[in-house]
Amino acid sequence: MGSKTGLTAVIVGFYFVLSIFFAPILSSIPPWASGGALILVGASMASGLTEVKWHLQSHALSATATILAMVLTFSIAYGILFGIGSYVLVEGFSYLLYKVFGVPTPAMTAEELEVSDEVHLAKKDKGSANDENYTPEQLGFDEVGQPTAKGSDEEMVA
Repeated sequence: MGSKTGLTAVIVGFYFVLSIFFAPILSSIPPWASGGALILVGASMASGLTEVKWHLQSHALSATATILAMVLTFSIAYGILFGIGSYVLVEGFSYLLYKVFGVPTPAMTAEELEVSDEVHLAKKDKGSANDENYTPEQLGFDEVGQPTAKGSDEEMVA
């Protein structure tokens, strides 16, 4: 909506004139005095990390990239930009691996794979060029979506 009469500009101008008198007082506060407030702001930002889905590779990598970029660039905006970019790259790469080579993402469950197979079957009925349909067992998952080890422990070590 905003201000249509210009009264907002007059009030903001008044506050800027008023701030001229308080600027010397505020500039006398040393920069290290704001450290406590910055620690509290950082702690409140870090509390959101409990809601990250750490078991999903794209979420974990993008959250880590966001945190590292914020710390290393001293910019929240660059951190968010880097995190969104890394999420798009990881999800896109995972999608390509699944669609081209049939490699499922680690977080895919058997139900998701079965739904995916149903989609492939529907495409096959419509004459799609993709003839291969994978079951969760063929992709190395059991009925609850957990990865299965192929071979014995001795074979896996060797």
